[in-house]
Amino acid sequence: MPEGTGLLAATLFDGLTAVSGTVAFSFIVALALGLAAMVVLFLTSAVVVLDRFARTARSPLWIGGAALVWAALAGIVAARTISPDAIDPSIDPDSLRRSAFAVGAIATAVAMALVALALRRLDPGRLAGLTCALLASGYALVMGAAGNRAACGVALVLSASAALI
Repeated sequence: MPEGTGLLAATLFDGLTAVSGTVAFSFIVALALGLAAMVVLFLTSAVVVLDRFARTARSPLWIGGAALVWAALAGIVAARTISPDAIDPSIDPDSLRRSAFAVGAIATAVAMALVALALRRLDPGRLAGLTCALLASGYALVMGAAGNRAACGVALVLSASAALI
């Protein structure tokens, strides 16, 4: 406060400073909640659009070909991103990369089989809600592992609300 102001003006200035800080904090929290909700909504809408494409694919040859390509790509990414020195320097790097490729390829093939089963068994609305819940749960796991408990809690609330849809 500038010199020469009265007690009432100083008290009013202190009160307005506290209120503005609270309003700013509330705005930041609301903005963070909105951004997290928009991320989950965007990812869910992308899954719904991809769901429509996936339901139209009927040829086992195309589905099997896509599964092989994606499994190979996931295996390549897994093999290229792993650092043998970070795990154990005594392990043969080529053996470790082959194992990472196999795990990536198998995990992708299993995920594609589960998606194909879900596409056959679930109606689109229920599948969208479950997908949204799974995406928000994954986001919560990432935020929890990063030590951001507030974002983890927000994602868990979004996950629970998406599961109720």
